[in-house]
Amino acid sequence: MNKCPHPNCQKTKPREVYACKPHWFSLPASIRQKIWKGYRSSAELWIEANNEALEFWKGKSHGGQVIAAQIRS
Repeated sequence: MNKCPHPNCQKTKPREVYACKPHWFSLPASIRQKIWKGYRSSAELWIEANNEALEFWKGKSHGGQVIAAQIRS
Protein backbone atom coordinates (compact mmCIF):
# COMPACT_ATOMS: atom_id res chain seq x y z
CA MET A 1 0.00 0.00 0.00
CA ASN A 2 1.10 3.55 -0.81
CA LYS A 3 -0.12 6.98 0.25
CA CYS A 4 -2.43 8.90 -2.08
CA PRO A 5 -0.38 11.62 -3.84
CA HIS A 6 -2.93 14.37 -3.11
CA PRO A 7 -1.13 16.91 -0.91
CA ASN A 8 -3.82 16.88 1.80
CA CYS A 9 -4.70 13.18 1.78
CA GLN A 10 -3.44 10.60 4.24
CA LYS A 11 -5.37 7.66 2.77
CA THR A 12 -3.52 4.62 1.57
CA LYS A 13 -4.25 3.05 -1.78
CA PRO A 14 -3.11 -0.07 -3.64
CA ARG A 15 0.16 0.28 -5.56
CA GLU A 16 -1.55 -0.41 -8.86
CA VAL A 17 -3.72 2.72 -8.69
CA TYR A 18 -2.53 6.32 -8.81
CA ALA A 19 -4.67 7.91 -6.10
CA CYS A 20 -7.50 7.14 -3.72
CA LYS A 21 -10.85 6.95 -5.51
CA PRO A 22 -12.17 10.42 -4.55
CA HIS A 23 -8.96 12.17 -5.58
CA TRP A 24 -8.56 10.13 -8.77
CA PHE A 25 -12.01 11.19 -9.94
CA SER A 26 -11.42 14.79 -8.87
CA LEU A 27 -8.83 15.05 -11.66
CA PRO A 28 -9.94 16.07 -15.16
CA ALA A 29 -10.24 13.13 -17.55
CA SER A 30 -7.36 14.52 -19.64
CA ILE A 31 -4.94 14.22 -16.70
CA ARG A 32 -6.24 10.78 -15.70
CA GLN A 33 -5.77 9.58 -19.28
CA LYS A 34 -2.22 10.96 -19.42
CA ILE A 35 -1.34 9.29 -16.09
CA TRP A 36 -2.65 5.96 -17.35
CA LYS A 37 -0.85 6.28 -20.68
CA GLY A 38 2.40 7.23 -18.96
CA TYR A 39 2.07 4.36 -16.49
CA ARG A 40 1.80 1.90 -19.37
CA SER A 41 4.36 3.35 -21.76
CA SER A 42 6.58 6.23 -20.67
CA ALA A 43 8.14 7.26 -17.38
CA GLU A 44 8.68 10.75 -18.79
CA LEU A 45 4.98 11.13 -19.67
CA TRP A 46 3.99 9.74 -16.26
CA ILE A 47 6.19 12.28 -14.45
CA GLU A 48 4.71 15.11 -16.53
CA ALA A 49 1.16 13.93 -15.80
CA ASN A 50 1.94 13.51 -12.10
CA ASN A 51 3.19 17.11 -11.97
CA GLU A 52 0.01 18.28 -13.72
CA ALA A 53 -2.13 16.43 -11.18
CA LEU A 54 -0.24 17.98 -8.28
CA GLU A 55 -0.56 21.46 -9.81
CA PHE A 56 -4.28 20.89 -10.42
CA TRP A 57 -4.84 19.85 -6.81
CA LYS A 58 -2.71 22.72 -5.54
CA GLY A 59 -4.87 25.19 -7.48
CA LYS A 60 -8.06 23.59 -6.21
CA SER A 61 -6.90 23.48 -2.59
CA HIS A 62 -6.33 27.24 -2.59
CA GLY A 63 -9.72 27.95 -4.12
CA GLY A 64 -8.16 28.94 -7.44
CA GLN A 65 -8.70 27.57 -10.90
CA VAL A 66 -5.89 26.00 -12.85
CA ILE A 67 -5.57 27.51 -16.30
CA ALA A 68 -6.69 25.04 -18.97
CA ALA A 69 -3.44 25.53 -20.91
CA GLN A 70 -1.50 24.19 -17.91
CA ILE A 71 -3.64 21.06 -17.84
CA ARG A 72 -3.32 20.44 -21.59
CA SER A 73 0.43 21.00 -21.84
